[in-house]
Formats: sequence, C-alpha cells, structure tokens
Amino acid sequence: AARQSSRSRRANFRGDVVTLVAGFNYDGGVCLCSDSEVNVYAEESVIKADALKIDHFQGDWGMTAFAASGNLVLAAHAFNACKKALLQAPKKTAALSAIEKILKYEYEETVWKNPVASSDVSLPYELLVAFCKKGQRPSLHFTQENTLNPIGSYHPLGNGRDSCHSTVRQAFSSSMS
Repeated sequence: AARQSSRSRRANFRGDVVTLVAGFNYDGGVCLCSDSEVNVYAEESVIKADALKIDHFQGDWGMTAFAASGNLVLAAHAFNACKKALLQAPKKTAALSAIEKILKYEYEETVWKNPVASSDVSLPYELLVAFCKKGQRPSLHFTQENTLNPIGSYHPLGNGRDSCHSTVRQAFSSSMS
C-alpha cells in the first residue's frame, strides 16, 4: 500500500486541538490576547508546546502588533515581511496601506499559490492587526484570507472563536476602560 504523506495524515487527524486569538477595541485603545499553546503535528498525534502568537514592532510612522491563528510559520513569515518593509520605510509612509498590500501578497504567494494548497488544510492562517499611527487612536483589523478588514468592537480567530463569542458577547462593551 502507498504510504500516506505526513501532510495528508495531519489533515486527517482529528484531535482535541483548540486555538484562540482575540482582539478588542475599548475606550483605552486596543487589546490583543491569545492562548499560548502551539500544536506541532507528528504522525498521528499532536505535540503541544508553549509559544508566542503575538508580536509587535514600531517605526517612525507608529506601531503595529499582530496576533496569529492557524499556520504560525506562514503567519510569522507575513509578519516579518511587514516588519522588514516598514522598518526601512520613510516616516511619511502610509503604513497601514503598506501592511495591507504586503499581507495580500504574502497570503496569495504562500497559501493560494502553494503547490499543495488544494490538499493541505494546514496552510491557511488568520491575523489580527493592531495599528497606531503616531498621535492617533489605534485601530484594529483582521485578515480574511488576503483581505484586511476593520473591527468594530471585538473579533476572535481560531477554532475557539465560537466559544469566545458565546462568552464575550454577554459581557464585553467597547466603552469599557
């Protein structure tokens, strides 16, 4: 019998794996949070480890922070592409527009154009992006594949999003401080 690739075994594995990142807009600014567990797939099992799913950087234009869900390797690659471009950008750069273009390009190249995209369900990732231009109120956005979308109050990502919605919806108000 033909040996099944580890990628297709990973796609077929069904375990108790939950991941969650969430972003909140509130009176005091924005808040990104995440669980710290990362799942590494090995054969028919999942190895669990602790790792950061949130990172940030700042430049002359302001500051941005990202939280990732899904394929953390590809998400980190997209974050680093944004960081590299913006740290070299002049102060007057339209940084949020640059982030949007970079994220669109990175998702299309690493997920959609990946040769195994049609069979590897582990490729997609989602990002929360907090952005603050110097002297302005921060804004919060989420990616949906290759698009960057604004968030009104809060937005969870990952396969734990339904649990987050059912918990947060009852108590969260953007007027909290």
